[in-house]
Amino acid sequence: FSPWNTLCADVDCGGPATGACCVDGVAGRTCVELTREECDAATGGVYFGDGSSCDNVVCDTPATGACCRFSPGLPTCSITTQLECEQFGGAYQGDGTNCADNGCFLPLIGACCTDLPGNPIGCVEVPLALCQQIGGTFQGAGTTCTDVNCNSQPRGACCVDGFGGRFCVELTREACDAATGGVYFGDGTSCNNVNCGDDPTR
Repeated sequence: FSPWNTLCADVDCGGPATGACCVDGVAGRTCVELTREECDAATGGVYFGDGSSCDNVVCDTPATGACCRFSPGLPTCSITTQLECEQFGGAYQGDGTNCADNGCFLPLIGACCTDLPGNPIGCVEVPLALCQQIGGTFQGAGTTCTDVNCNSQPRGACCVDGFGGRFCVELTREACDAATGGVYFGDGTSCNNVNCGDDPTR
């Protein structure tokens, strides 16, 4: 027991040391007193040392800007920090930007290299978000399928599950890895030389 009129800051009660920690939160950047480990695990945590106090720390407010999110349906825009925008899976438009002047609501259409069934050239012109949803590789806003050569991406034999069995299609490694049960046999391999029934991984 410590004498009356002592301060907690002057007494070691045996617990882990704490200190001032600036963290990112919904209300912006704030200071809380945490252990070093808790601060390191917090979003944007910056630790000021054992025994430091929030009374003596000013946490700089991080810059904010427009954050475009392309969830199914219409795109949305909100003002966030860059870190928060990335955590939401959004596209940060830059510090100081606002939702009224940014391009969130313009369709960011461009060439998308993909392996959709029935699309032998491997390219469709769609918004960025849709390209990502179908597992494609977006070639940039404003590009067209005549501007890009999707077939330049290496392809090979890939055994996949579907249509009541196992069959072979020629895909990129990324598309094969994303397919149900996809097993890639290497760049340049052909389904003519692969028997998915002999697939050693099955």
